[in-house]
Amino acid sequence: FNLILRKGSALALQSLKWNPATPNEQALYLIALGNFDDIAIHEGSVAPLLNALKMDPLVIQIGAAQALERIQTRMQDPRIIGPLLVALKSSESNLRAAAARALGNSTDERRIAPLLKAFKDSVASVRVAAAEAIGKTGDAKYLKNFSPLLKDESFEVRVVAITELARIKAPETLTLITPALRDSDCDVRKRAVESLGKLRDPRSVGALITTLIDPESVVRHATANVLQIINCDWRLSKEAKEAVPHLEAGLNDPEYW
Repeated sequence: FNLILRKGSALALQSLKWNPATPNEQALYLIALGNFDDIAIHEGSVAPLLNALKMDPLVIQIGAAQALERIQTRMQDPRIIGPLLVALKSSESNLRAAAARALGNSTDERRIAPLLKAFKDSVASVRVAAAEAIGKTGDAKYLKNFSPLLKDESFEVRVVAITELARIKAPETLTLITPALRDSDCDVRKRAVESLGKLRDPRSVGALITTLIDPESVVRHATANVLQIINCDWRLSKEAKEAVPHLEAGLNDPEYW
């Protein structure tokens, strides 16, 4: 059925005060109405949603992917992965992004290679979704895959890459995040500061002290808070003494701050 017929049928049933008897019927009914938020997280909802992934218009496909994402948080159904991997190759970037996010809630290893490939997608929102999906694994073996994202042309991608790296507790994580303290975008620098705070690695103190004279107040304030979190006596540290020349140079800056 096309969209008009599906919705018309659902509205007719609604006027008759019909109530779905099974999760399958409820899913079909709500899909026809375009209401994906109320679809029950139930095994019986999976098949109708997988079918909706192939329906026009695009908004139906995206709604189905989002509903499948919620289902994946509660249950791992192997039927879901294949269709989502197909959606990840769609010509529509919004559907690719929705599929990537849904795959992030799966534990199926088949999703890994396609998601890593999506790190090079031409659309930033897809790269963001893929990075978030891989970041959820928390696996250090994917650290090297995040490295190019830290230099991405999109600041949103760089922010998300730093955020997801902070999930991965490995010695190399600090080395990857620290250069972002000098990023051209203040949102990226602020997220780098916050992520170093989550790592709580004392080795980051020296680099963080240099951002106390960042041009943006939000970065400076975040740095002050994070330094206290990592080491409340950071001012007495060797790193603080070594940073004094850098801070003194800030006294000669023409900006009042």
